[in-house]
Amino acid sequence: MKDYRLDYPFFKNNPNTIFFDNAATALKPQCVIDAVTYYYSHLSCNAHRGDYNLSYLVDKQIAEARRDIANFIGANDNEIAFVSGTTEGMNIIANGFVSKIINEGDEILISELEHASNVLPWFKIAHQKKAEIKYVKLVNGKITPESVKESITSKTKIISLAYISNVLGYKIDAREIAKIAHENNIIFILDGAQSTPHIKVDVKDIDCDFYVFSAHKLGGPTGIGALYGKEEHLANTDPYNLGGGMNKKFGKDTNYDPYNSVRKFEAGTPNIEGIFGFKAIVNYLSEIGMDYIEERERILRDRALDGLRKLDNIIIYNDDPEAYTISFNVKDVFAQDAASLFGKYDICLRAGQHCAKLIDGVMGTYASLRCSMYFYNTIEEVDEFVKVASKGSDFLDAYF
Repeated sequence: MKDYRLDYPFFKNNPNTIFFDNAATALKPQCVIDAVTYYYSHLSCNAHRGDYNLSYLVDKQIAEARRDIANFIGANDNEIAFVSGTTEGMNIIANGFVSKIINEGDEILISELEHASNVLPWFKIAHQKKAEIKYVKLVNGKITPESVKESITSKTKIISLAYISNVLGYKIDAREIAKIAHENNIIFILDGAQSTPHIKVDVKDIDCDFYVFSAHKLGGPTGIGALYGKEEHLANTDPYNLGGGMNKKFGKDTNYDPYNSVRKFEAGTPNIEGIFGFKAIVNYLSEIGMDYIEERERILRDRALDGLRKLDNIIIYNDDPEAYTISFNVKDVFAQDAASLFGKYDICLRAGQHCAKLIDGVMGTYASLRCSMYFYNTIEEVDEFVKVASKGSDFLDAYF
């Protein structure tokens, strides 16, 4: 079996570091670094603006990237817009599409498990349109098709949920929820930030109306992501940003004519090097195979859970996650303090609320530690992590 860690310069440069903060961002393989530097070293010109060969080559690479990214999630390339990440994608959907169809008294259905990027845009729209924010009823901290069905009313117009929770690692039955939504004439939006790097995604099979994700969660560059929308919905979505590159013409009479394509969402100079790296990472992961990645992470997660369950000083908040994330605390130790001890042993974890500030009531704690793994992590790293987690009496030593 190939050692994929050899593809990641991080491990050569940080041989003693255990990186378990992959839900925040993933490490970058050499092919991504090479793709970004190739743009700067060999092309380095703008896109959609030059009548010369180098500019044509940039345009060609961007078109190929759009196609490859679309294929990665089972979409058509005319349904993929480049955005800065999941947050911008959600804001485009909220301000450009949902704001046009939502009315006073209508309901937007989310959950207490959501990341801020799938909460705050809806708060804004609700305030502007005098709509209501409602929350899916949770079943043991999970969202089920039945709980979604019970939470829908005749006023529900939008359902927007994370495919996989960034804190608890629970995966929803997106296909069944999409079916329920459409049976009730509801738009269904999926936050794919935590799902796209770890499981095979097919937006056509799911039948969601919109899907957004960020490249850096996969191991691509920061500052670039993708917004998928059904073609008819994108046609009815107004651009969030206006400027060069997104319009066919404008005149002194103040009228302007946006493109009738995804380019209307891509005002200004694109994040060209980011797009090159985005293309590289989806092709890299496709070559590895998402089934392999999911199975590898399952092995690592189960090993970590088995070890943590044996420790009397550890509280686990998601004992049966479907994904790669474990949320926990050390008894009687504040999360950030505990993270300092792990940091002392060169183990990178996230501590806090993880941008999901509605979840504390669900978990029964204000803050937690989050261990999130990726396919390049190892059994040996998991065992070392569990060993450090057992050192409850040593936590004050992190400060000396």
